Order: sequence, then structure tokens, then C-alpha cells
Amino acid sequence: SLSSVVVSGLANETGRALCAANILKQETGKSLLMVTNDKKQIAGLVGSLRVFSAKKVTEFNLEQNPTNDSFIARRNLIKTLNLAYKLQKDNFGIAVAAYEDILQHLASPKVLEDGSWNLELGVKSQMVALFERLISMNYLTGQSMHVQPGEYYCMGDQLTVYPVNLDFPIRISLAFEEVEKIEILNPDNRQVVSEVQVVELWPILDSNADSYLSAHCGKDVYFVENE
Repeated sequence: SLSSVVVSGLANETGRALCAANILKQETGKSLLMVTNDKKQIAGLVGSLRVFSAKKVTEFNLEQNPTNDSFIARRNLIKTLNLAYKLQKDNFGIAVAAYEDILQHLASPKVLEDGSWNLELGVKSQMVALFERLISMNYLTGQSMHVQPGEYYCMGDQLTVYPVNLDFPIRISLAFEEVEKIEILNPDNRQVVSEVQVVELWPILDSNADSYLSAHCGKDVYFVENE
């Protein structure tokens, strides 16, 4: 479902970014995954794209992990899941990545869909049941309410979770064993941005990784690569 565009004859990041931004200007409702051979070019491409395009620009840059460190592997998996979720959504904007990073294995769309959790306002639940569900999805306990992606933290009747598929944490409030409120928090200062009726949380699956990011791309995503 990807529409592929090859950019050639442009010597620097600025020219390539301008070309990519112009593609989206001409294609309303489309999104773009821009891929480069050199990880060192990502920051320059992201900076230029933010100048030339009004679209949200996501930098996808995985950590090097030559020793197979489990903590680095988890952070990289969470970043990959986050991008996979964006690629499935309409009009997510622009993502910039290196070839070596988009070739990472991850679970298929069907497996992630089956393991996801749509938490709805008003559903009956005890706090311990929410814990158990998050633990089964491979989320870890955070050290404070300033949770990182893939973590949760409880204080009284409030549970703060940072879903791996989203760019912001959420706060779930329980009252009389019922989900009374679901709030979106600002990722920087943790202030409430808005309230929602339902939120989707993806699992952190490190098994069944037999798919690629390309399998998660929606029909309105352009794949832009350097020649």
C-alpha cells in the first residue's frame, strides 16, 4: 500500500527536506516516511522539515546496541512500536528514519491489534485488575508519576500510564471501582490537556516478531528514499 518516491540529484539535507515537504503540499491527507542511508543525516533532515512543512515531524532514531543490552533493546522496541502505530493512522505527518532502523523486526498488525487494550470511561474495574492487565502487556512500574513510555505509576485512586503507541501519558481515575475519568497529560509538565472517553494501549511484545514496519503502513503513506 506504500507509494514509493526516490529523491535523487539533491546533495544536502535541506534540498531533500524541501522536496519531501513539497510532495505533501501537493497531496492533501497524505503522510510521509523519509528514509536515509546515513543516521547522521536524520537530525538535519528533521530540522529542515520542521522549517519547510507545517506537518508534525517525528525523528525515529534507534540506539546502537552491540552488546544486546536488554534495557536498550526495550527502549528500541518501544520506539519501533510507537512509529508502527503512527504509520497505521491517517495523516500522522512525517517520520524520518535510517534504513537499518526500519528493518527491525516487530509483531504483525494483527498480533498487536489482538493484544491491544481499549480502556473506556465507565467500565467497572478494580485498581489491581488494571495493574494485572498492564503487567500482562509487559508494562513496568515507574518511579513517580513522571512515567516514561511503557511505564505506569499509581497514587491513590489515580493511575498514570504512558502507552507505547502514544506521544503522551494518560491518567486514569477510579471511583467506586469504575473508571471515572481518562485524562491526556502534557508529556513535559504533566498538566491535563484534555479528557477522552476511550484510549487504546498497545502491548510491548518482544515475541512473535515476524513482521516489519512496512506492514504497518496505511494506504496514504509515501515512502521517500535517497537514490
